[in-house]
Amino acid sequence: MRRATGIAIKKQISVDSGVTWLDADTISTAATALAPHEASYRLIITYAGKAELVNVEIDDLTLELFKVPVPGGASLAVGRQIIINSSDPGFANLSQPDRCLSPGVFPNIATVIGLTQNGQRVIASNPAFLICKK
Repeated sequence: MRRATGIAIKKQISVDSGVTWLDADTISTAATALAPHEASYRLIITYAGKAELVNVEIDDLTLELFKVPVPGGASLAVGRQIIINSSDPGFANLSQPDRCLSPGVFPNIATVIGLTQNGQRVIASNPAFLICKK
């Protein structure tokens, strides 16, 4: 997890319908499944800055999430942590029924971007790796 100006994002993956969640930040901690298989993701956003963030959005190109506002009004108060899953508005793509169709290593990165009240852009990213086997 990379931190920038008090913001952090953790991308987790589940290959057992959300029973267990793995950080899967590296190949050695990757989630593993037999193809074909589904995968689900969730995002944990934490903000410990000095003032509220506004225009907070999530990007995840692999999962086709482009500038999706975080739930709850696209703002983050100091000390707030939110967990985003596929049931949150705009985040249905966190559930991927066809993510593991063929063998291979499938990384993807989620990024959170926000603005401080004085207009400073803050950003943090975190990967999740999925290994699909025959």
